[in-house]
Amino acid sequence: MKVLFIHPDLCARAWKEAFALNKEGVELCLATQNHDIRETNRYDLSVFKDIFYLPKELRGVRQIMTRKWPLNLSNKKWALDLGMKLTQFVLLSRASKKIRRIANKNNFDIIHCHNSPDILTVATINSGFPKIIHDTHDTGSLSEQRYSIGGNERYDIYADFEKISNERSQGCVYVSNLMMEYHLNEYNIDIEKCLLFYNYFVGEHQNKQKLEKLSKNDGKIHVVFQGSVGGRIAGDELDLFRELANNGLI
Repeated sequence: MKVLFIHPDLCARAWKEAFALNKEGVELCLATQNHDIRETNRYDLSVFKDIFYLPKELRGVRQIMTRKWPLNLSNKKWALDLGMKLTQFVLLSRASKKIRRIANKNNFDIIHCHNSPDILTVATINSGFPKIIHDTHDTGSLSEQRYSIGGNERYDIYADFEKISNERSQGCVYVSNLMMEYHLNEYNIDIEKCLLFYNYFVGEHQNKQKLEKLSKNDGKIHVVFQGSVGGRIAGDELDLFRELANNGLI
């Protein structure tokens, strides 16, 4: 079986899935927007037979408007909304054409898309490929910060991408039961095509030495978080961690 992973920039969850599939004899390739992934990525990329590069994300809407337009329209909601839709449409169109060329040349059985954001899954659907899995790492519609422009204004186009990705993919994978229930309630999704797949660790990477729990020494609850605590995609969870710390969780 030949599978193409599509990811804006390879993350731990996607790599672990690739590692497991590779061990089972699945031939994997990766398509990503990170053109420097061979130099900057911290994961073993040998699990992928080949790596393809998708169009990079376009410049921010505010930059486009302030540099290209003579009028100061960047504060007008309609202008931001229009600019966002135009930039996303251009990126979507470019990515769809590139994915179609990659798929036609390499004869993949399945394309496995990972979010966030969801736009690359929509681009894959738009490419016409018949067998697509949408792997939801993050539910964007639940994040006000990710889709705002400094206030409570949300770009509905991102919610549309989430809906399309979940409803029109042939398979859906979710990282938690709560996340899967939310999508099933929110969108028209056949539960038969859904898979709940927790974020497991790679057994080969497990520490062979059993360490003593930190709580045994101080009697406090210690929490381990895997993921990003800031950035343009993941949002900023620092306030959440501060609140947890203030309530005695370390």
